[in-house]
Amino acid sequence: GDCNNGASNNPRGLTNFIQQSSLNVQVRSCDDSVCSGESWIDITDTSPQDLSLDNNTYFQYKVDFISPDTSVSPSLESVEINYDILNTAPVVEILFPLNGQLYLDGNFDLNFSVIDGEGNLDSCWYSLDSGVTNVSLGGCMNVTLDLADDSYSLVIYANDSLGLIASDSVGFYIDSTGVSVSIVEPTGKKSYRENIVLDFDVVGGVNCWYNVKTSIGGAVIENTTLVDCANSSFDVSSDGNYVLNLFANNSFGSFNLDSSNFSVDSSGGSVVIVNTPSGSGSGGSSSFTRASVVAKLEVENISVISLIGEERNLLASVKNVGKVSANKCNLVVSKGYERYVD
Repeated sequence: GDCNNGASNNPRGLTNFIQQSSLNVQVRSCDDSVCSGESWIDITDTSPQDLSLDNNTYFQYKVDFISPDTSVSPSLESVEINYDILNTAPVVEILFPLNGQLYLDGNFDLNFSVIDGEGNLDSCWYSLDSGVTNVSLGGCMNVTLDLADDSYSLVIYANDSLGLIASDSVGFYIDSTGVSVSIVEPTGKKSYRENIVLDFDVVGGVNCWYNVKTSIGGAVIENTTLVDCANSSFDVSSDGNYVLNLFANNSFGSFNLDSSNFSVDSSGGSVVIVNTPSGSGSGGSSSFTRASVVAKLEVENISVISLIGEERNLLASVKNVGKVSANKCNLVVSKGYERYVD
C-alpha cells in the first residue's frame, strides 16, 4: 500500500527495521603475555568501567556480540583504556656484615637479598664510602670482599626498570692486628706503699686505663686514664694483697686487658725515740733504735660443740689493738686440734 499519505503517486514502504544486538565484555590480568592459566572475568556491559584487578604485568579484554540475524554484523567502534602504573621500589637487606661489628679478617662474603614485588628489578651496586665510589654487582649476586684494616660504611643499592631506587646500609670495622697488653710491673712483693711503678707494653692501643682492687675484689683505685698509654705510678694506703687490671682499646673497637697480682708489706719497722735518764743527774740523753711495729689482734674465746660428722661454721670477733693495719690474717689452730679445723 501507499504509505505516503497521498503525498505523491510514488509508493513508499518500510524496507529496513532497527534490530537490537547485545555484547558481553570480559577482562583478565596476567603475569605472562599469553595469559596462561588466568580466567576471564565478566564486567557490567556499560561504559565507562572502573576495574579492580590483580596487579600483573599484562591486561586483556574481549567483547562477544550476539545479533538476532546473520545479516546483522555488529562492530566495536573504539576502546579506550586509562590506567595508573602500580610500582614499588625493590627491598634491599644486608645480611652480612652486621652493623657495628668488629671483624678480625677482611676477607669475607658480602651477603644480601633483593626483592622486587613487580618483578622488574634492573641492577644492583655497592659502595664502601657512603656512595662516593660505586661498584656494580652483576646480576645482583653476592660477592667476596677483601678489605684492609679500617672502618667502613657499606651501602647496597638496587633499582627497577621504572627508575625506583632502594638501599640498605651498615657500618663495621676490620682489625686483623688487634690490641695486645702485657704488664711488666707491679709483680711480687713490695715493701713500700707509695710510688709503686706501673710499667707495661701495649701494641695497637690508643686508649689505656687501669684500676687496682684488693685480692677479694674491693675497689682501691677506680678506673684511671693513662695519657698516651704511658707508664705511671700509684699509691696504696695499706699493706695487703692486690690485683692491678690494665685495659687498652683502639679506634676500631678492638679491646684487650692484662692483670697482675702483687702484695705490699711495709711492716719492716719504724724509728722511735727512747728517752733514757742519766745516772749523774745531768741532762738526759736520747738514743734512736729501730723497733718492729706489728699488728696486735685480740680474739674473743671461741667454743663449739660438734657432733661426729657434723660441719660447723665459726664466727670470730677480732679487734686490732696494734699500730698498723692488718689485712693478711691466718687462723692458727692449737696443737692437737689441727685435724678438726679446715
